[in-house]
Amino acid sequence: MIETDRVASNKMWLLAEAAERIGVVVEFAPAPKNEGRHLGTLDADTVVLYQDRGFLPLWFTLAHLVGHLVQRSRPTPQMYRAIEVVNPYRTPAPMTEEEVGLLMSHEREAAELGLALILSTEDAAAQLKSPLTESDLDYYSRMFWADYHYLCYFIETGEGGAAVFDRFFDAETSFERLSPRYELVDLREFPPAPEARKVVVV
Repeated sequence: MIETDRVASNKMWLLAEAAERIGVVVEFAPAPKNEGRHLGTLDADTVVLYQDRGFLPLWFTLAHLVGHLVQRSRPTPQMYRAIEVVNPYRTPAPMTEEEVGLLMSHEREAAELGLALILSTEDAAAQLKSPLTESDLDYYSRMFWADYHYLCYFIETGEGGAAVFDRFFDAETSFERLSPRYELVDLREFPPAPEARKVVVV
């Protein structure tokens, strides 16, 4: 990949290495040739990131998807229900109050697990003169909240894509900062549930 921002690229590669150390297969591929926002996919133990989407959005996406993989290593009925709520092939319709709460719990847990993975790279990032900063942590939380609100909108309306997401990101000017969940596991010892379906970041 070609990236002019050396600091951002260092953080991305360190995160990919940290993911691989806990058993995640990280691959990079060209983005699909369509109008979608597609940042990546998750299937079994593999995360595929679309390399022309920019390092910082992929940094967030990788961490968040690793969080979902950790969730799949300890599946619950609520997890499977949340996965069906975000099924991109379901007919757009308003969510119930129960679905909104379930989705928030599921997505926030995954993001906070991913944040723990990011923080595990802190020492290595500093050695590469690419330290994690308060701005990085704010960006990660802002991306989460924008992504969550965008996802709710997509589920209910079917309208998605980069321009739609950008509206939510731009509007996310006041947000709660996430806290890490230090509950990461080695996915080679605790593999993700094989029956959980593929995830596409739309």
